[in-house]
Amino acid sequence: MSEPAIAGQDFVPGRDLARGMIKKGEMGMKNKRGWIGIICLLVVGVWLISGCVSIADHQRAMRQKDAELQNLKTQKDKLADAKKNLESINQKLAMDLAMVQANNQKIEAELQAKKIALGQLESDLAKRLAGIPGTTLVPGVGLEIQGEILFDPGLAELKEQGHETLDKIAEAINKSPEYIIHIEGHTDTDPIVHHKDLWTTGSNFELAAYRALKILLYLQDAGVDPARMYLCSFGEHRPKVVNDSSANKSQNRRVVIGFQKITPKPEAPEKETPEKGGAEEGGEMRK
Repeated sequence: MSEPAIAGQDFVPGRDLARGMIKKGEMGMKNKRGWIGIICLLVVGVWLISGCVSIADHQRAMRQKDAELQNLKTQKDKLADAKKNLESINQKLAMDLAMVQANNQKIEAELQAKKIALGQLESDLAKRLAGIPGTTLVPGVGLEIQGEILFDPGLAELKEQGHETLDKIAEAINKSPEYIIHIEGHTDTDPIVHHKDLWTTGSNFELAAYRALKILLYLQDAGVDPARMYLCSFGEHRPKVVNDSSANKSQNRRVVIGFQKITPKPEAPEKETPEKGGAEEGGEMRK
């Protein structure tokens, strides 16, 4: 069977077949390129969309990081301020501590000086009162004198044997004018029986007070400055031992002479006198 002829052309079987195949191929290529283009467009679109999303996420992450950095900077500034305040407080505390230590050293030195001076006074008293019964030096308390050495029961009049004791005490006190002298009167718990009519109240407070007063006045007559002395009465209320026997009651009937070092007062600064220039000028003007 022969191939059909095309008008105006001679029919060549091989050539026409090749041309047909080429045309079909070109049409297929065009269709394939179209699909490739569409696919490329889709890929680019997806990439652009994903790119936009990635950029937005990146920008959001950057803003969050910036906020975190700013927060950290704020916290750092606060810590720096707190550190400065703490350093200032520590510096002030160090200065205060240095002042306290200096004051403590000064107080310790003063106490040591007082102990040395008091030791000298007590040593002097011990030498002067050696061999006199009824007198006891108690460190940190003072000189204790048994009531029987100085007074009869229920009375506040000094006995003759007490004069020698008080004279020696006055000599030692006058050699140590840097001390305040306090005189304490003590009794036992027994009520006043004899000579009760001599007393206003009849109490041991009154008896102990008058005995302390008699000693103060005697020391004053012996040359001790009365401005350095004061007295007090404890009556029966500060016993050394329990008042349950005659021996214990004898220990509680006593007079205590204590010594307190005088701390010198700081001198007041001198007041500045006003200059006379103004007054003189005023006087000249009035003339």
